[in-house]
Amino acid sequence: MNNSGNNILRKVIKMYNFNFCKISPSYFQAFPELVREADLKETRLYFGVCININDNNCFIPFESNLHDHPYLRQHSQYLLPSSTRPNGGLNLEKCLIINELQYVIPVPDPQIASSQYKKLIAEQEIVRNKLELYINKFVKACEKKREDKEYIFKFSTLHQFKEELGLIPLSSPL
Repeated sequence: MNNSGNNILRKVIKMYNFNFCKISPSYFQAFPELVREADLKETRLYFGVCININDNNCFIPFESNLHDHPYLRQHSQYLLPSSTRPNGGLNLEKCLIINELQYVIPVPDPQIASSQYKKLIAEQEIVRNKLELYINKFVKACEKKREDKEYIFKFSTLHQFKEELGLIPLSSPL
């Protein structure tokens, strides 16, 4: 790709500094290995926030019932309780790196509780920092060959994105 193409792509990617979005069902058809890892269910709308970290679009899904485990709450979850979903929030463990923008559908008017919306808008940087820290810890765990042993990474979808995270060389197109 020429330089002007790179600049256009970077501008498009940068739009996901912090946006509400959903994932196109065609994403999971294109990447079926992520269905189990992402805990995809037929009844679940894959809705969340997309944040750009190190030129990767990172999608963090909303979940209505996060595991009530203190260690997970501290390191891989961002709580967003509402009156109907007291254990709702963002699950960093199920973060997806989606750099193919055709799979990301912006949701300008998310249908979430106003308390959740206000908290997310006010704490965008906190969410971003928590995700960046989670990813950096995952990279360090991989470098030490501990990503399967450390509790917060055992079931992480980040295992599927080691190329994007620079942990293994990118596959060259055939």
